[in-house]
Amino acid sequence: MKKGRMLSRFRFRKVPTLLSAGILAINIAVVALVAVSLNRSYEYSVRLAEISSYNISETLQLYLLEKFREIDLTLLAAGDELERQMRSGGMDAAVIGSVLNVHLSRLPEADGMRAADSAGFIRYGTGVNSGDPLRTIEDRDYFIALKSGKADGMVISKPVIGRVSGKKVIIF
Repeated sequence: MKKGRMLSRFRFRKVPTLLSAGILAINIAVVALVAVSLNRSYEYSVRLAEISSYNISETLQLYLLEKFREIDLTLLAAGDELERQMRSGGMDAAVIGSVLNVHLSRLPEADGMRAADSAGFIRYGTGVNSGDPLRTIEDRDYFIALKSGKADGMVISKPVIGRVSGKKVIIF
């Protein structure tokens, strides 16, 4: 019997060790599953962010292209009216101001609409009053490009401080 008791004691002494080893194995398996799950979740989130970023950039691109088209058409129409006035013999400041204001109303995002002469003096438009000293844009890149003929069509400036408004603007 002594031998049987020793054998049963030996078996009972191993039970806590075996239980600890089993629990450790289960914990390792759970940690591995959580790691795999987190990795898949991270990869899914990254892919979802890539898709969302692409969709937002495409939407923004389409929106900006449409706005640029609207601005270009409005500027072309205003330019056509100014050329018609020049061909008809003179530039009436009140009529030009009215024409520019009508076209400005079609671009609610715009801060103002102004017209300069061939020397670069801003003569007509939003915030330009006949008694004020003339402001010039002759040194601005967009004016130089258009006057020299290097640019054809709509030219977009870098952000600048507007000479009339005093605000940071992008000029078309």
